[in-house]
This record gives sequence, structure tokens and C-alpha cells, in this order.
Amino acid sequence: MKAEGCGVIRSEKISGGSRDGRVELATVLEFLRRFIKERQREGIERATGSGVYAGGKRRVDRCRIMTLSKAGNGAAATAVALGRSRMQVHRVLRES
Repeated sequence: MKAEGCGVIRSEKISGGSRDGRVELATVLEFLRRFIKERQREGIERATGSGVYAGGKRRVDRCRIMTLSKAGNGAAATAVALGRSRMQVHRVLRES
């Protein structure tokens, strides 16, 4: 991390024992998580641009969802029939 211009800040005042210490620790951890997610997003964008990354594999049978939906089944019935959540069904129907 030092090569990226980051360093470790050591403070004896931050401890998980007190409320203030937990708040400070949570703030530091939130900042680090945001930093990690930003770096990950940049890496994915770079990989997508160079054609290396194409996203995850699809786990939902979109054709089957569309077929059941066009047959008159609602989102809940389609989700139960396929063993998926209603939200997954709604996402597929919205994308189409």
C-alpha cells in the first residue's frame, strides 16, 4: 500500500472497547472498504476495456422466464416454478 501513496496510521486511542473507539474504527473501516471497491471498479473497467473481463456467467434461464411470463404466469408463479426469487424474475422482465 505504501507504493500507492497509502500508509498505516497507528493510534493507541482507537480501541473497540469504548463507543468513541468503535465509531472511529467503523469510520476507518468504511473508508478502507470504499477505497477497495473503487480500486476493484477501476480494475474491472480496465479489464472490460481490454476485452479480458466479460462479467459473471448468467445463472437464470431468461428464455424460460420469458416463456412462462408470456404464457400468463405472474412473477411469483414464475419464480416458484424456476426456484428463483421474484426479484430475479422482475429484473429479467425489466431488461427485456
